[in-house]
Amino acid sequence: MSLQACARLVTLEGGEGAGKSTVLAALRATLQARGHEVVCTREPGGTPLAEQIRSLLLNTPTGGSQHEPPSADTELLLMFAARAQLVREAILPALQRGAWVISDRFTDASYAYQGAARGGDAGFISTLERQVVGITPGLTLLLDVPVPVGLKRARGRGAVDRIEGEHEDFFERVRAAYLQRAAGEPRRHFTCVLDEMNLARVEQYLAEVLSRMEHRTPAADGGFATGALLAASGEAHRAMTYYEQIFEEFATHELADDALHFMAVGRAALGEPELAITAWEQLINGYPRSEWAETAEYRVGLTMLSMSDGPRYDKVPLLAGLKRLRRYLDRYPTGDHVQEAKAAVSRTEEAIAG
Repeated sequence: MSLQACARLVTLEGGEGAGKSTVLAALRATLQARGHEVVCTREPGGTPLAEQIRSLLLNTPTGGSQHEPPSADTELLLMFAARAQLVREAILPALQRGAWVISDRFTDASYAYQGAARGGDAGFISTLERQVVGITPGLTLLLDVPVPVGLKRARGRGAVDRIEGEHEDFFERVRAAYLQRAAGEPRRHFTCVLDEMNLARVEQYLAEVLSRMEHRTPAADGGFATGALLAASGEAHRAMTYYEQIFEEFATHELADDALHFMAVGRAALGEPELAITAWEQLINGYPRSEWAETAEYRVGLTMLSMSDGPRYDKVPLLAGLKRLRRYLDRYPTGDHVQEAKAAVSRTEEAIAG
């Protein structure tokens, strides 16, 4: 399952005491001044059930506590349980009706806290993100402050929760992970230091970003959100209908490549490889500069390989898939799927030779 970028979902990330609440209020005011509905939420939490999970996660066990502290694995899974509930019950419905959503933390936080700081497996977190969450923000504001400064602020507010009470080395790992993720996805992340970049400049930047993002119409983002909600509920055929409608309506718009990609992913999941390949080929040829073009090239090759399976072993799609994967490796020698493509090529060559 591919992650679907939602332009009207904005997330705020950063360590403890970084200033997320201040920026959230400024962003909400900026959007409301432009006439938008704004839904603000937080992680973990944001729905009645997710708030109960938050209490389990963050409350510091005491002598009278009814439960022991969660293990690292339990913490990770509870975080994703709360996140899944938040996405299904609050975020996707809000996007579906055209609202903007601002979330105080989202999946990046799990990579930083449960991954880098707790030592969790980033690959497993990525799997949970794809299978349980399914969406990614259009914009992430990473608020970065030195760990001692942030902790002094956070602990100066009163009682600390279980995670806020961790040692300084823990938060240094959190900070390093956030900065690494921001460097790896510069198109989505914007990093600012509130101590050095005053709030007026942050507000000015937000206004500029929002001006660029507002061309993503509520109808289109609502259609994507509806498609994601249906896909998550197991109604893949109905989800395809929304993606097809978006492509027809926005064929000359930058949303078209997004729609084609998710149409192709859905068709592949439904066991319709020919239709999936057609959509990916249309994306590759019609939108060569799309951020999905590389993935589409790779997925065409893999899908062709899959068509050789079944009751009658067929070398024709096997050879076609091998040719496409080699083309992918030629076009994208440092691409995101190079290792997987090389492994698939090796397996296929062995199968043909055998």
